[in-house]
Amino acid sequence: MKQSGVRKRLFWTILFVFVYVLGSKITLPFVDLAKVLNVNEGAARGLELTSAIMGGNLRGMSIFALGLSPWMSSMILWRLFTVSKRYNLERTSSELVERRKMYLTLALALVQSLAISLYLPLQTDLSPLLVVSLNALIMIAGTFFLVWLADLNTALGLGNSIVIMMAGMLLYLPEDVFGTLSKSGGSAYSLLFLMPLLLGFIFMVVCIEYARYRIP
Repeated sequence: MKQSGVRKRLFWTILFVFVYVLGSKITLPFVDLAKVLNVNEGAARGLELTSAIMGGNLRGMSIFALGLSPWMSSMILWRLFTVSKRYNLERTSSELVERRKMYLTLALALVQSLAISLYLPLQTDLSPLLVVSLNALIMIAGTFFLVWLADLNTALGLGNSIVIMMAGMLLYLPEDVFGTLSKSGGSAYSLLFLMPLLLGFIFMVVCIEYARYRIP
């Protein structure tokens, strides 16, 4: 009975990851991807990595380009507000707290989506203001969809929001590794050297995640 429950949760997690990967392949409308992918690699690589850590996808400018970054940032900011006794947030009801977190997430998503949309190369005869507004709204909707997906995975699947973030990091990991090796002139032996480091990092992340749970 217990194994059946675990398999059911695993099925839901795989389904949620599939939905995330599918959405990551849907690009924003009216964006010239050829120019987006040919930007300065030094700045773009760091930006893409930062976004991927939060479950985003700036590489293909998908509807999930922001990922969970606004939501994670709002959690950190709210934690800072809670630590400060000046705002007296400990007595606030949980429903009001969640609502304010979503308002903060919306504000951060609006700023981040506009910052990305304003610098996207467009290929359309429509008004740039209209296209920028449309892309910003799509990215905001994508962020809140991922928040909802992470909540569903917490309730029905295995793990929590970390599954979405890990999917974002691993989505282009093989391509990045082989691309880096080919540009640096590395061989298959370099990949064999990196694999133990990667497995060790994954093991460390799993240990940290399980260390949060209290043993009854």
